[in-house]
Amino acid sequence: MSPYEAWATTAAWLTAVGTVGLLIAAIAGGKIALRTLRQMERDSQAQTRPYLYASLAPSLAGGSIYDLVIENTGASTARSVRVLCPEFPSKPDDIAKKLGVFLNLEHTIPPKVRLRNYWRLELAEGHTWEGGGTSPVGMPGQAAITLNYSDDFGHDYIDTFHVDKRTIDFAPTPRKGPKVSSDVSTDQKDTHKMLAVIAEAIGEIRR
Repeated sequence: MSPYEAWATTAAWLTAVGTVGLLIAAIAGGKIALRTLRQMERDSQAQTRPYLYASLAPSLAGGSIYDLVIENTGASTARSVRVLCPEFPSKPDDIAKKLGVFLNLEHTIPPKVRLRNYWRLELAEGHTWEGGGTSPVGMPGQAAITLNYSDDFGHDYIDTFHVDKRTIDFAPTPRKGPKVSSDVSTDQKDTHKMLAVIAEAIGEIRR
């Protein structure tokens, strides 16, 4: 083999090796680009998806009453929302039956919107219900709330939240306003009571 032929053969091999190297680099770059694209898609979905959250809160009705609050804290609408609760009573009372209607419906919850319903009604010490009983009515004090829902693109989500009324038994209540003096008229006292109830309700709504 002449020096020229040897050089040509070497050049051909180097070209082939370089081509293979470029191909490998292109494949590796393509995989990295694909992973980056998929990560961007996941990040975009995470930032724009709905996020539903279930919790108990002191009731808007006041007293020893608890509300179930389901809120969409995400950036898009939660669709086909179904609420499951394994602890739902086998023999529900009137409060649980009405809540059961809500639980069995399919809901649509836009961003920053919440659904709020009575969950459990208890009595203050020394009080009784009209029928003479003292037991709490409605749902159990502790339960698991499972939320099934989807977004506008058909992605499905499922989250379970464990609620416990004991975590809010000592929750602070909104202020009712200043105390009314004893020298005001009956009408003024009634007006003050009404405004105090309104002030407390507005404070509870913000929870």
